[in-house]
Amino acid sequence: MTMQTLFTIGLDIQGTDGPDYKSGTAGADTISGYGGEDTLLGNGGDDVIYAGDGVDSVDGGSGNDTINAGIGNDFVQGGAGADSIDGELGDDTLYGGGGNDFFRGSVGNDVIRGGDGTDEYWSSGVDLHWLMLDAATSIEVLSGGLVRGGAGDDLFDITGIQTFSNAGTFWLGGGNDSFRGCALAENVEAGDGNDSLSGNDGRDTLLGGVGNDTLVGGAGEDILDGGYDDDLVQGGLGNDTFLSCVGTDTLRGGDGTDTFDDNWIGIWRLRLDAAASIEIYQSSDTWGTSLSDRIDLTGISSFGNSNRFFLIDGNDTFHGSDLAETVTGGSGNDLLIGNGGSDTLSGDDGNDRLWGGDGNDSLDGGFGDDDLQGGAGNDTLVSSLGEDRYAGGGGTDRFQVGATLHHVILDAAASIEVFDGYANWGTATVDVIDLSGISSYAQSNTFHLEAGADRFLGSRVADSVEGGSGADRLSGGSGNDTLSGDSENDTLTGGAGRDSLIGGTGGHDCASYADATAGVTADLTHPAANSGFALGDSYGGIEDLEGSSYGDTLRGSATANRLTGSAGADLLDGASGADWLVGGAGTDTLIGGAGADTFVISTALGPSNVDLFQDFTVTLDRIALDSSLFPGLALGDLAADAFVLFASFSEATTPEQRILYDATTGHLFYDADGSGEAPMILLASLPGRLDLTADQVMVI
Repeated sequence: MTMQTLFTIGLDIQGTDGPDYKSGTAGADTISGYGGEDTLLGNGGDDVIYAGDGVDSVDGGSGNDTINAGIGNDFVQGGAGADSIDGELGDDTLYGGGGNDFFRGSVGNDVIRGGDGTDEYWSSGVDLHWLMLDAATSIEVLSGGLVRGGAGDDLFDITGIQTFSNAGTFWLGGGNDSFRGCALAENVEAGDGNDSLSGNDGRDTLLGGVGNDTLVGGAGEDILDGGYDDDLVQGGLGNDTFLSCVGTDTLRGGDGTDTFDDNWIGIWRLRLDAAASIEIYQSSDTWGTSLSDRIDLTGISSFGNSNRFFLIDGNDTFHGSDLAETVTGGSGNDLLIGNGGSDTLSGDDGNDRLWGGDGNDSLDGGFGDDDLQGGAGNDTLVSSLGEDRYAGGGGTDRFQVGATLHHVILDAAASIEVFDGYANWGTATVDVIDLSGISSYAQSNTFHLEAGADRFLGSRVADSVEGGSGADRLSGGSGNDTLSGDSENDTLTGGAGRDSLIGGTGGHDCASYADATAGVTADLTHPAANSGFALGDSYGGIEDLEGSSYGDTLRGSATANRLTGSAGADLLDGASGADWLVGGAGTDTLIGGAGADTFVISTALGPSNVDLFQDFTVTLDRIALDSSLFPGLALGDLAADAFVLFASFSEATTPEQRILYDATTGHLFYDADGSGEAPMILLASLPGRLDLTADQVMVI
């Protein structure tokens, strides 16, 4: 064999376990370093070099060399030619040099420089801890299929890669991993740990997995899923898609038209406000969790599919977009805010707050004591069981009967104009209903309140109300109303308009004009004589009358009546029957008429409240003193020694003498201490020369 032939074929050069210095020929040599800190030089030819163990220095020289650095922190230089370099184990420094070089993935924190040519890195299927293929690496092609990280904290940087060859999928495994992508489309799944994933350019798919992750899509139409826990997810340029994940995430869409997809996962914390810059919400119905959910869609401008949300359990908070949403709160004390759009909000169980905002909204509190506010627009507020609060806001708002009526306050402050109910029934408990702000009925204006001492205040138009059993207080408000008390002692206030007041069977029922704005004439026997608020009223089964705060004329019937004047200079005429006459504040004239009547003194003692008992009959009538005004007198019939009748002016002479009657003038006095030291107080004026005794006076 000639020397020329030897250099062409090459040698098989074997090192030792110690530090070797081996140099090949110009041919295709095979050089093995084995152990030790070797220096291996391939020189010319297509060499195969095995560095072995130890910290080795390898230079392939010219030719298409195959180099395996082996174990240790090696220095490898491929030289000119298309070399294949495998760092194997250790933190190696690998230089490709000239030519299209091929680097095989290895274990360790390798520093790689591809050099000239189009260089390729093959991931080789091993678990990598460190992969640095940035622009300085000068490697253009990544191949080898799935790139896997290890169980620790991995660092992958492929920002210098220009081409994928059967590559682009990365699984980083556990640990706090970092990934920086290239301008191509990557598919990255991080696993457990607090990871940082950056897709850079390209249509990337980034999955954070478990942990507090940071995902940055960069340019391109990316798919981003933070996974579990509290993540920061940023889309960057392009029309990105954010997948729903579990945790309190911060989402930032960036430029482009971005989409949030609920990914069929129950939403617990979601904030898509204006700062999130995500425009589209994609879902086939969205479900909450059993926790207290917080959902904010105020930045959303389009729904890709369904706009329905079901929040299940917990004290949930929902802030809607300027679009229409349908939201059901579930159990718990929920806050549902529709904002813009024609929203449908249902509180379900719990003490909920429903605020419609702008748009023609529909609000239903469900069970519990709810707060419903329509906001701007023509809203519909649905009644439900519980002591709800209603406020229509701007627009022409509607109250819709969705259940029996129990506690409904629709006064002027509620700003609800239309009442929409067909079968308007109360409950078997005490109902409180105020319709004073209602100006029209969409269906029926008839109400059935059933049992309980109910309170009803009617609308600005005609109402028809049946009180049911119980001592009811029914007020018609404006309009020509029909009020029926049914059984027990009911108070019926017709208000303005020509009202029909029906007391019903049983009890003493009262027609009240306490809300009148001027004096009235109310006559139970001849209602055609009525005036003021009582004008046009008719009575059935009414025994009692209550006047206004002005000067009224109240006339009873043949039955036993109770006439109460309230304030003002009133005229009370009981007609026949055993009547009770209560003048109230002011200087009143009381006429008992036929029958055993009772004249009541129940207002503050003084000259402005001295009533005239015009027709007192000693053998039939009595005077009733309110015990709160006469603390020195015992309840019941007045004691004989507490009364004094005199024919000329006299004063009390014993401590027991308290009530004094001047038979000459008809004046009835009260002596507070029975001593005559303090001036006597004039109580009332009766006809003179009556044989009045203590038997005609009682304390109540």
